[in-house]
Amino acid sequence: MGAGVFLVGYFYIFIYPFSNRFNLLKFYEMQHISHQLFLLTADLAQCKKRASIPKLFVDRLNDLFPEVNFIWSEQDIVANGSCLDVSTPTNWYGCVGHTGSLDDDTHRLIKDTAYMAAIFMERLEQAYHLKHRKKQMESLVSQKTRALSEQEAKYRELIEKQGEGIINTDDKERITFSNPAGDQIFGVSSAAMFGRSLREFLPTSEYRKAQQE
Repeated sequence: MGAGVFLVGYFYIFIYPFSNRFNLLKFYEMQHISHQLFLLTADLAQCKKRASIPKLFVDRLNDLFPEVNFIWSEQDIVANGSCLDVSTPTNWYGCVGHTGSLDDDTHRLIKDTAYMAAIFMERLEQAYHLKHRKKQMESLVSQKTRALSEQEAKYRELIEKQGEGIINTDDKERITFSNPAGDQIFGVSSAAMFGRSLREFLPTSEYRKAQQE
């Protein structure tokens, strides 16, 4: 009876731990890899330049798995034979390397991280294009505004040099502009006429004639 208890205890104390030692080590190894890839994803999210992301990605992976020798690629998986590929709605991405030594779980974790890297790259690229497009639009608006200002200045110069009096009114017949010849006709400066009714400066007959014209 005592010998039986001793044998059972011996099995649990010595044999059982050794039989599961590999699984325990594998568990801690996966925890370490998962943590390192989580830190890598956080660092990738902080990148401000698109070109920095693939470099950081492969450098950190090659530190973790030097035997794989990862190389980033953005060509189609069919064309480049990538052993670790991810796709987004707009592009293919992948890492070429000797991944035969990686188990399925590790391969999956790396692929998930590669997908996040691809997403971060595309977001930075979109932000760059939006910023570039904004600058183009601002430049175009500036050019158009400058051209309109130049045309307005030429038009005003032409009107002001006219020998005939030119007076503009709004829909309520209030004076909005008078050239120098118009000022001389009424004997009042354009500043004094601005906003006042045309009726104030014309005899009734001339005012009706102006309305008909």
